[in-house]
Amino acid sequence: IVSIKASSQFSAEDAEVFHKPIFLCIVVTGSLTFLLPFTDWKPENYESSVHMRMLANSFAGFVGVTFTAISLIFLPASVATIGRIGGMLVMTAIWARVSNRQMLDYEHWGWIFVVSAGVICAGRGQVQVEANYKTLVGLMALLIADVADTAEIFLAQGVLQDVGLSEFVFTGWKGLCSASMALLAALIAQMLPGFDNGYLEDTISTVTVLFKYPSILLITIVIAFFSLASMLTGYALTKIYGSLAKGIVRCLTVPTTWGVAVLVHYLAPGSQYGENFTWEEGHLKIVGGVVVFMGSIGYFWHDFRQKELQKA
Repeated sequence: IVSIKASSQFSAEDAEVFHKPIFLCIVVTGSLTFLLPFTDWKPENYESSVHMRMLANSFAGFVGVTFTAISLIFLPASVATIGRIGGMLVMTAIWARVSNRQMLDYEHWGWIFVVSAGVICAGRGQVQVEANYKTLVGLMALLIADVADTAEIFLAQGVLQDVGLSEFVFTGWKGLCSASMALLAALIAQMLPGFDNGYLEDTISTVTVLFKYPSILLITIVIAFFSLASMLTGYALTKIYGSLAKGIVRCLTVPTTWGVAVLVHYLAPGSQYGENFTWEEGHLKIVGGVVVFMGSIGYFWHDFRQKELQKA
């Protein structure tokens, strides 16, 4: 998230600000395709119904990544992370209950309420700092990303459980489809009017900027690397330590993302990267972040205990 935010903060005297959500979606999802050569994936071995389910999952992933990148154009990394982690937990839990995949007791609902309060508090803090249409657009984009990512989670569970795909085949296949959708979207965006050199998103200028400015090329490489690394780490944590460890590590992205963003800002005080922090502007976001972090830990721990009791 910090590196994606850094790309949106890039600017130069003779270049537009680098607001390229579709291009960033190509980078993030395209990095996952590097897994396919190391698997036994053969598309002809799967029925058409499996291909359709993969396309649906990939579309949800494409929408989720693209709108996350859009939200980071308008929101600081701290608020985007709090909203993403908290929002996905709340939506995933509620959807699991509505679809009868999981029963939620009073303690589950209590932690969901706590997390929701934290997200609202952080959002309120951002509105106080910057109450304009940009904040509204950023929050709406983040909401769409959360809905898409929640849909992706449940679609993925269905494919992995029903079809029996390995995690690496599934992720590489999904990355290939999502990147293809993003490439098609980039082609269409090049033909539609907008504010990026007269286009909705000027893909040609994107390539020019990458070759002209090593800093943005480096940020792009970092985004691709960490996209793939985070996925592999998530699978490794789940396999070795279980889903609780993955859930806790996901919660840790709230303080670590914010901390890294602030650190980058103060290590390079003259640059446009990172995130400034003052107590007057950030106290509500701190409260919201702490509440989301503690509420998420509480939810995952309670959910883990409930599942262990059911096994026993």
